[in-house]
Amino acid sequence: MKYIFWAFLCLLAFEINSYGHFYGKKHKTYEAKHIAKHGKGLKRESKGKKFLKEVKHISYVHLDAVLPAKMDISAMVSLPENQGQCGCCWDFSLTKALRSTLMVDAKDPGRLEFNYLLNNCGPGTREYGCNGGDFPAADNFLNGNGPGLEANDPFTGQDGASCKHLPVAGTAISYAMLGTSNGPQFKDLAYAVAINKHMVSVDVAAAAGDWENYSAGVYNGCTGTANDIDHMIDLVGYDCQTSVDANGNCEFNADGSTKNGDGLLLVENNWGETWGIKAANGHQGYMWTEFMQNGQKCNAIATDALEFTVTKAPPPTPPTPPTPPVPPTPPAPINEPFQWWWLALAALGEGVVMLVVYLVFLRKSK
Repeated sequence: MKYIFWAFLCLLAFEINSYGHFYGKKHKTYEAKHIAKHGKGLKRESKGKKFLKEVKHISYVHLDAVLPAKMDISAMVSLPENQGQCGCCWDFSLTKALRSTLMVDAKDPGRLEFNYLLNNCGPGTREYGCNGGDFPAADNFLNGNGPGLEANDPFTGQDGASCKHLPVAGTAISYAMLGTSNGPQFKDLAYAVAINKHMVSVDVAAAAGDWENYSAGVYNGCTGTANDIDHMIDLVGYDCQTSVDANGNCEFNADGSTKNGDGLLLVENNWGETWGIKAANGHQGYMWTEFMQNGQKCNAIATDALEFTVTKAPPPTPPTPPTPPVPPTPPAPINEPFQWWWLALAALGEGVVMLVVYLVFLRKSK
């Protein structure tokens, strides 16, 4: 009997370890289908690590903004694509984020070609096609450079083709990594989605745990660290869960984390519309995932996050000229009551004068 007991304990420990790793998992809230491995492709070399330390960062943590408890902008931005077995997740993530920002802030150019970055057709950082790439490839979208339309150079799932040098259909003014060199906080990501309405390019450790086999629910099988990051996707929504005030808006701590330490992210993948769940736009290819679990980002989700700027900020409003001083108001006339006795006195004086003149005239006439 004791052998059965010990065997049970060993099996239980194995299950806990295989699911929990060092995260200390809660009850499983998702479903996973074990299917063939998908193409990923984030290749982080020394140049990419140097880039992430030195590139411009922008944080929204200290901005006073009202963010709704939940947001899903999937209907406003680019839809899931299918990268196949080509390791070009970085290409799809960045190209879709560029187009989606144009859709919201300017005008939708249509589907942008993925072969532009894939085949190193821009003047910026060169990557490795189907063998991987990273965030520095965003440089190829600056200074009037950018991809043409996908319809004129369709993606085939292979790299190495000659560049077609199509007319530029989409370009960016600039980009920035969200948060600090230590990465974004939940508020940084929520602000970019809720206020800016931007699709944000993010990274994740997709091969760790059940992440790539996700099929339903809220993913909380969190495992892996920043050293396991191997995939790039796009952020299109969030849910502040219990960190909400009486007015239905998110509540944050001073550091940008949610008040109660919870929060979910809605991410859009590029493994076709048979993967994942449906978003508010009715299309499949999405995942709801925990952001943090026991103080660590779930599968290192959004360890890094990039947001594009595609329109110039309006010029600052010129200062209002000083108002000229108002001239003093002249004193109002004194409205005294009419003095009748002055009129009587004047009439009496006039009568006396006339009488004197009359008497003088009589005397001279005698």
